[in-house]
Amino acid sequence: MGNDLDSVGKSLNDTFKFLTKNYKMEFTEFVKIYLLMYVVAILGILIIGGAAFLILGSMIVLPNTPWILAIIGLVALLIVLIFVILTTSISSTAYTVIDKKELDIFGKIKEILVPVAKYFIGMGLLKIAVFGIPAIIVLFGFLNNQQLMLWLGVLLFILCILVWIVIGFFIQFALVEIVIRKKDGIEAIKDSYRLVKKNIVATVVFDILLMVAMFAINAVFGAIQNLVGVVFIFGIFNIAFMVLGGIFMIVIMFFQSIIMGMIMIPAQYFFWKAIGGSNKK
Repeated sequence: MGNDLDSVGKSLNDTFKFLTKNYKMEFTEFVKIYLLMYVVAILGILIIGGAAFLILGSMIVLPNTPWILAIIGLVALLIVLIFVILTTSISSTAYTVIDKKELDIFGKIKEILVPVAKYFIGMGLLKIAVFGIPAIIVLFGFLNNQQLMLWLGVLLFILCILVWIVIGFFIQFALVEIVIRKKDGIEAIKDSYRLVKKNIVATVVFDILLMVAMFAINAVFGAIQNLVGVVFIFGIFNIAFMVLGGIFMIVIMFFQSIIMGMIMIPAQYFFWKAIGGSNKK
């Protein structure tokens, strides 16, 4: 047990040393990463919103053409997948900042985009395998008014959520494998599973400590957001207060993401190294 937990202590110590020595560099690079990620995410939301507008418009103008709705819906889902892959690729480049202390963000995105896409396709197929049966049971029970089937499907769905949490626990270092070791998406999932399997106790302890740290940061920023929320109350009577409150809220969320990333990313990276992630061939 003691040897298992040595990796946790070492990773926390390495994280602290890195932050104290490189916080200015890390903050600067993370601002670039998260700014680009926010811009891409907002663009994706606008495009998806446009697709939703087209769907609603088609339902009104062409009420008896479900195939048009299906096509627009599939295109919207494809757009969602593309932007999820893009934003994940952008955010994952942060591991390079910790590893190399420098970053060619667009070069790195180009390098990992395909492996990240394969990772998401693999995760999507895995999610279908996990949630497919309970989803079909719930749908069957709902359409046929079968209460027993409906509740059975809901129960299985809850159990599958627990299964998915376990799966997420074992593959949590897949993106690190992709970015640092330049692994293929599916291969990265397998390597993360093998790594965590050999270090289950240490990984559980590390994840708990990391969740506590993230909870503390969320609590601090949550309190700040509550204070800013007062501005929105005044915004009911004054549009300027509403706009000002909205801007402050976005800025707070932006810096909250950066602060959380500045702690979470190096902690994950150094723990991954401590349990042998960087030593595999």
